[in-house]
Amino acid sequence: LAKQGVTTALGRAIGYQRCWAQKSADHRGTPDFPGIVCTLLKDEEVRSVKALRGGQLLVDDEEHHRPSTTEGVLYHIPPDQVRDCLAELDFREKGGYARDVIDVREYNSDRTIKALLYRGTLDNPMFWPRALLDTSFAAAIMSVAIGPSGNNDAYLFRLDEFMQDPEVKQEV
Repeated sequence: LAKQGVTTALGRAIGYQRCWAQKSADHRGTPDFPGIVCTLLKDEEVRSVKALRGGQLLVDDEEHHRPSTTEGVLYHIPPDQVRDCLAELDFREKGGYARDVIDVREYNSDRTIKALLYRGTLDNPMFWPRALLDTSFAAAIMSVAIGPSGNNDAYLFRLDEFMQDPEVKQEV
């Protein structure tokens, strides 16, 4: 995505949560020892996973839930580069990701635009509910998993750096 003419802006997806719940056997782990990467899940998807912890349905009062906000980078791809960009992303995100078109809000203008989102959904084979529900388990995996794109914990630390960026923090 680092091509001439591609521009970026900060934005936020409303009603989605960044979750450590996607196995990564091709970037931050291997088929024998998958790492864990983030995916964006809809608020209701997160609630449904958390509701069935240990086979017991937990009380979940819908009235107390405000939509989540997930911050990220929006990429504007020039029309003449869209086909190549999609081919690159389809290859890179082949590990259980689906394409969704969602509404996002740009930070600077606060306008709502449509964006293409690659995300792991609950029904994909790489979705890992235990990682979402058991942070100690997820941390143990991420502390040692290594894949072709590098150490799993480096991915976590880079995401943390992004979230600590003053421009991102001011918008949160």
